[in-house]
Amino acid sequence: MTKRADVRRRSLGGLAALLAVAACGGGTTTVQEETTTPVDVHHAEAAPRPSATSLLPADSFAVVEIDVARGRNSAYFDMVREWVVYLIQEEEPRDAERIIQTLDQAVQDIDRVWASFVPRGQSRYDLGAIVFEGRFQPGEVEGWLQQIMPDHVREDLHEIEMGAYRGWQARDGALVQIDEGLYVLGPPDRIQGAVTAPAEPAAFSNADFLAAQQQLNVASPIVRVTVLGTPAGRHMLRYDSPLEAAGERASAAALAIDASSGAEVHALAMLDTPETAAGWAANLTRMRDEATRQMPLAMMPRLVAAMNAVQIQAQGTQAVVDFRISDADLRPLLETLDGFLRMARGGGPDSGAAPPNSP
Repeated sequence: MTKRADVRRRSLGGLAALLAVAACGGGTTTVQEETTTPVDVHHAEAAPRPSATSLLPADSFAVVEIDVARGRNSAYFDMVREWVVYLIQEEEPRDAERIIQTLDQAVQDIDRVWASFVPRGQSRYDLGAIVFEGRFQPGEVEGWLQQIMPDHVREDLHEIEMGAYRGWQARDGALVQIDEGLYVLGPPDRIQGAVTAPAEPAAFSNADFLAAQQQLNVASPIVRVTVLGTPAGRHMLRYDSPLEAAGERASAAALAIDASSGAEVHALAMLDTPETAAGWAANLTRMRDEATRQMPLAMMPRLVAAMNAVQIQAQGTQAVVDFRISDADLRPLLETLDGFLRMARGGGPDSGAAPPNSP
């Protein structure tokens, strides 16, 4: 496994354990004690509810939007859950059971998630904040923190107030309740400005950002990602997307995925010249063809058909990928892939926690 592939695999595991990471110190800077105080909240007249994206850090350059409600109704939810369980067991073996149980409950009650990324230094980036919306019982979300935290971190969990809102902090991670159905999660120094004075990040009204987002042709995506080509955004596209070197020349990029029944994927990058777009399309086509040739023979017939359905094009200065596959074609492919994964891990995952909808 290459160093980059290993980093990506670990990143997926980290995202799966996102609540734990944020609550146990996901920040890269230390917050001074005076930024928060013990809670003695006396709510005045309720303010209008801020929009979810206005609660993200002002310097956010990228946003991932997840329609969790649509995802949990997908025909492939149970299969994907098994893969996530295995990933968590690999990445967090000591705390896997607690994380899995908490995530199972969270997926049932969270309806939408917004996660943003912010610059770090001249060109690197970090997770900025996560905003999630759903239907929660009183005390439920705080209970997730209690359940998922290691004992030594749980001892540090304390109530805070941030602006007009109550929340909880442990080390460098904080969870703030905006109202009964809306929460913000992240390092306190990153979320405090948006929580106290909500405002849409400037990047989200940038013309290139909006143009990339508006050209996506998946009507109801489960996942939508939009990245503005700032220095940090180009670093992300260069090292953490298939654009690779072309990412350094992108003004914006966007991706939409739906997998409710069958799958639709549409991605585009707005590049500097037609030559850059054409070169990237030719390179990705070669990579696709090479990957197809290296797949196990048992997967070849279904995989070749699926790979051939991936349309890679240069349209002027835009690089575009479009992929659509029906449920009748996708399900056998996923089942074959699931079989290979089960063999590779010696019979499949055993999380000790059944999905909430299971008998």
